[in-house]
This record gives sequence, C-alpha cells and structure tokens, in this order.
Amino acid sequence: MTSPYGCPVFGLSALWRWIDAYKIPLGVALLFIGCTLMEYGGRHPTVTMFVMSTFFVMALSVSLLFAFILPTSTPSWGIFVIIVACTLFGMGTGYGVFNWPKVGVVLIGLFMGSLLGTIIYSVFFSGIDTQLQNNHDMNIYQKIDNSAEL
Repeated sequence: MTSPYGCPVFGLSALWRWIDAYKIPLGVALLFIGCTLMEYGGRHPTVTMFVMSTFFVMALSVSLLFAFILPTSTPSWGIFVIIVACTLFGMGTGYGVFNWPKVGVVLIGLFMGSLLGTIIYSVFFSGIDTQLQNNHDMNIYQKIDNSAEL
C-alpha cells in the first residue's frame, strides 16, 4: 500500500471497481425497483418492507464484507457470488419482516435512525472532533518538545 517514495497509495476497492464497470445495469435495476415501489408501495406495505429490508441488509453486509474482510484483489466473479449470497441473506430478513410487520417497522426505524445519526455526526460534529484531535496532537508534540529542551 505504499509507494517507493514513502507516500501512501490508496486504491479503489474491488466493489467500487465492479460497481463502476456495471453502473448502467445497476442503475436500470435500481430505477425499476424504485418506480415499482413508487407505484405499488402504498398499496402493499408488507411487500415494500420486504424489498426495503432485503436491500438494506444486502447493502450493509456487502459493505461490511468489503470494508473489513475481503481484499482489494477480489475477482469480478467473486463479487457476483458475494452479492447473491448477501441478497439471499437479506431475503431471509425480508421474509421475517414480511411475516412480522411490527418487527419490520422496528428494524427499518433502527436503520433509518442510525443513518440519520451518522449524517448528523458527519455534518455537525466531525469537524469539532477533528479540531479536538488536532489540539490533542499539538499538546503531545509540545510535551515532547519541552522534554527535549530539558
């Protein structure tokens, strides 16, 4: 992950390269799902909860797998397999939400609340946290500098 010049080199993950390679079919599929939910979502709330929980769980599990477990050299066919497996896992959750709508409402509320909390933290508090961290780092450097002067 480093260059011969001592600078860190960051590459895109295998998932991002896969999404970039298949952006047109993915966009068409997401538009189709969105238009279908827009048309029939109000009339069939349990089906809507099934689709939304399946998508949320699939997206969360794929993101966590690629963020923490899978290497950047994952082949393209492996990404297809991982997305299908995560979709099946999400469909299991969606089936539970379909059968128990109250649980589905709670799960979707928890997901949306965590998403809203992440957005609020990113917009308002991450700058404060970064500034406090920089001040803490400066205090450490000052202590090291003062001890070197003795």
